[in-house]
Amino acid sequence: MEATLHGNPQTKVDIVVLPTGRYFVTLEKDAKWDYPAVLEEFDRYVRPYTRTERYRVNKITFTDTFGARWSIDTQGRLEREPRRDAGRETTAT
Repeated sequence: MEATLHGNPQTKVDIVVLPTGRYFVTLEKDAKWDYPAVLEEFDRYVRPYTRTERYRVNKITFTDTFGARWSIDTQGRLEREPRRDAGRETTAT
């Protein structure tokens, strides 16, 4: 995931496996992302920023169970990513 906070792009959040559910990821004081936490673990309501460009998710990229890569942009558009090996020549032996 790529995000902007306080108007500044942040380092990417890389999550290898994320079970189905609703999660929240916080940015720690040392500018490192914490582990995803289930929303129900918070003792307060977590409200996303929705009306500002200073705080937003710029892109989410994921791989589905069939190995296809997808991305979602700032407008919520879902697009299939090109295959990583596309364009590479393969040689049969």
